[in-house]
Amino acid sequence: MLDNNQHSEQFSSPENKVIPDFYLQPPQLETLIEPNPLTVAPDLLVIDVLEQINHRACELNADSYVLIIDELKQLKGILTEREILRLTSTQQDLTVITVREVMQSQFVTLQRSALSDINTALDILNQHQIRHLPITSDRNQVEGIISFNSICKAIHPSNLLKFRLVAEVMNPDVLHADSTTTVLELARLMWSNHQSYVVITKLKSSTQKLIPIGIVSERDIIKLQLQRSDIACIQAVQVMRYPLECLNYKDTLLFAQQKMNELRVRRLVVVGEEGELQGIVSQRNMLRAIDTEELFKVITTLQQELNQKTQKIRQTNENLKQEILQRQTIEKQLKQEKELAQITLKSIGDGVITTNLADEIEEFNPVAEELTGWLFEEVKGKNLSSVIQVIDETSRKTIPSPLVRVLADEQPHSSLIRSVLIARDGTEYAIRDSVSPIRDLQGEIMGAVWIFHDVTESRRQEDRLSWQASHDTLTGLYNRRKFTEKLAQAIISAQKDFVQHALCYCDLDKFKIVNDTCGHGAGDALLRQITELLSRRVRSVDTLARLGGDEFGLLLYQCPITEAISVVNILRQTIADFRFTWGDHVFIIGISIGMVAIDASANDLNQIMNVADTACYSAKAQGRNRVHIASITDDDE
Repeated sequence: MLDNNQHSEQFSSPENKVIPDFYLQPPQLETLIEPNPLTVAPDLLVIDVLEQINHRACELNADSYVLIIDELKQLKGILTEREILRLTSTQQDLTVITVREVMQSQFVTLQRSALSDINTALDILNQHQIRHLPITSDRNQVEGIISFNSICKAIHPSNLLKFRLVAEVMNPDVLHADSTTTVLELARLMWSNHQSYVVITKLKSSTQKLIPIGIVSERDIIKLQLQRSDIACIQAVQVMRYPLECLNYKDTLLFAQQKMNELRVRRLVVVGEEGELQGIVSQRNMLRAIDTEELFKVITTLQQELNQKTQKIRQTNENLKQEILQRQTIEKQLKQEKELAQITLKSIGDGVITTNLADEIEEFNPVAEELTGWLFEEVKGKNLSSVIQVIDETSRKTIPSPLVRVLADEQPHSSLIRSVLIARDGTEYAIRDSVSPIRDLQGEIMGAVWIFHDVTESRRQEDRLSWQASHDTLTGLYNRRKFTEKLAQAIISAQKDFVQHALCYCDLDKFKIVNDTCGHGAGDALLRQITELLSRRVRSVDTLARLGGDEFGLLLYQCPITEAISVVNILRQTIADFRFTWGDHVFIIGISIGMVAIDASANDLNQIMNVADTACYSAKAQGRNRVHIASITDDDE
């Protein structure tokens, strides 16, 4: 542990640097310090401490570390992801090792009294290549901690970052590995290269360029340690963060900062125009891009702008005094305008209702009377919520009064949900509405105006078109387009949640014979009856669709291939036992089914569809009324 007094002399702010007084006020410096760092006793087991580190990192999006203190609250050491990574890479048992055995006992600290400005903290972090700087009292007791994460939150350097590009500060030397690398190998790779991450890549055959597909960090390895997983048997593809959010090297650092905050990460991978790996940018890189003197100049300029705006406000106040003298004239004009507005209110095609702050009805135009079934004389002065009910079309829950919505943030609101007005006689009207505050001359809210109009017919048409766009009109099942969307979602869930689904491609046997013998009317009737048979024997969570002609698609969700085989054989036997009758004709119908499993390795929708389709044709070629199981890795399927 370095002596705190040495830091006070070595990293004090240069006397010749001009720093605005308002920037050096204590509240500004306090924002640099995280006041409640995670602390533990030195005799705890490492595996128990990992749980606390992981919980804090996930909850607060904070750096992964823990400070070690004794019974007198004296700072004795620090334990970070780097030490955990070293233990992991050497496959040491974290359930028997104590914190005291592995903590850093020689580390950098800074006394609170020596923290004079942001430069002090930045210089120490950069010079010693560390991510955490404990802040102590004169008695070496912990008062907080400073990190690159806390500095980024404190200074908000957006005025400078928006003029810098990612390409200027990114690190082009990126530690990377392929998706089959084990987590143990990744840990050793990180430790030997002094890095806290490994980018998982694949080689693009057409360009021979590395394409980033995921990332594994020290924090991911900590989670696996908590789960007591065998990291020597787990591959990168099973734990990497996927899909990977990347930056373009032409993006600004301001965009990079916003993206990190949004994703709650400390670093982002940088790619080129073709998605190839270019580098990586971290919070440390961004802080190095900030010229501290330039930052002070920006702050000084902002202070000058603030002073100018204050002067303008004072001038505006003087002007307001003159405007008050014109108030009587304005009030007379407003009275005339109100009379004109009332005439207009009665003639427009929308329903209009106004209320006061007590939500009592004050205006109620003829269209509102027609849609609600109430006369103005009956509802004037009554509480709007007691006579008018509007509900959410989907949930059927009551929507709050327009006045409540306005008072929430004192801003106009347009309807973002499908609203339904329930009239006095129970009739339901689909409406589109908006509500705005009514203000007096001083700008104070004195009520609300609610405007709504009937969109019942147009909404019915929208629903009809929406249904037609995603369903087969003959059978009522999902069509190919909707089925493809469901399949894409299943692929994503298989990769994200490590679950297995099954895709079945089904083709009726002897359907053409029915069409040729009895006509298309019989064929349509057969398809409807087959749909009913299949629908009764699949779960509500599964997806059955008509893909075209006599072809059907079936998605069995969270259904391992062994269970899926039993399900489809029941379906196949059900169709085999079915007899289709049309006039004097009786037909025996079969069904050929091609099936393929969807697991974490699946990523190409078209490939999966083609494999299932080919498997279906294989079932037909093998004698029809069969189930053929294929794999997405089968080149001949």
